[in-house]
Amino acid sequence: MLADRRQKNGTYYNRFRFPGKEYKKSLKTNIDPGAFILRGRTLQQPREAPRKQNLPSTNRVICEYLESRKKFLADTSHSTRVMHLRHLTRQLGERADAPCAGRTIWLDP
Repeated sequence: MLADRRQKNGTYYNRFRFPGKEYKKSLKTNIDPGAFILRGRTLQQPREAPRKQNLPSTNRVICEYLESRKKFLADTSHSTRVMHLRHLTRQLGERADAPCAGRTIWLDP
């Protein structure tokens, strides 16, 4: 059985399939059921604002990575990584100076 929750025209509904047949049931609400449950089944509790994190910029992460790997890599391997990460930085443009939240950069150990 596979189930999911969707929203259509402001109303949430559940949908699932069971032995090949689809079932759909309106929740008759425009309130997100997940948020409602997490708030203790009340709409009166305001959601707590997420705390701001001091995240490093993508440029800073790249610089720290390259510096930390320099002593473990051959010069040619290090130069290759510098080249590729410089290209990434150019592609990101101004976003490279923004906090790196929401970006995933795979850098091998």
